[in-house]
Amino acid sequence: MSFRTHPPTTTALPPCLAGRRARPRRPYKPSYDHVKTCEILVHGDGRTLPAHFQSEMLEAFQRVAGQFAEIFSEYADARGRRPASSGEGAVIPR
Repeated sequence: MSFRTHPPTTTALPPCLAGRRARPRRPYKPSYDHVKTCEILVHGDGRTLPAHFQSEMLEAFQRVAGQFAEIFSEYADARGRRPASSGEGAVIPR
């Protein structure tokens, strides 16, 4: 499958979903802040690998990653939950 043969919406979702799933605490893992989550998506952690995502989508995710931190914090606050450190303003290593 190629990015050029599929609509961007079908390929943009995975990094976003993976990031959303990585942030909150789960019974089997601690919560991760924005910077740690982005490091996992961009560099991998053994379970999640950058090769799991199309390179164009991962690059696009890196360009707008700061917006994901803001959105996560806003919605977590709206639900009365305290998010892991937002990491706002943090630079994501490339």
